[in-house]
Amino acid sequence: MGQLIDKTVLRKELSKLPSEMGFVRKSDVMQTLGSQKCAYNIKEEKNKTLDEVLKACDIECGFYSGDVKNLTRHVLMRVLDGLRE
Repeated sequence: MGQLIDKTVLRKELSKLPSEMGFVRKSDVMQTLGSQKCAYNIKEEKNKTLDEVLKACDIECGFYSGDVKNLTRHVLMRVLDGLRE
């Protein structure tokens, strides 16, 4: 899934490119595609980090995988403080 980009965002960005008789420069399109991949990769990395934190909390609390997501923010912060120590 690392190669997927948001079609709506891409279409919007491509529509902003200057065109000559309905054609756009390949370099402009490639630059737009490159920026879309970067944005997706950053988002993917943030999600990976969050998943790692949640997994560590699950292990610390002895929960089944993903159960820590059901904790309140207050309880989750206490668990994270315990992991930090």
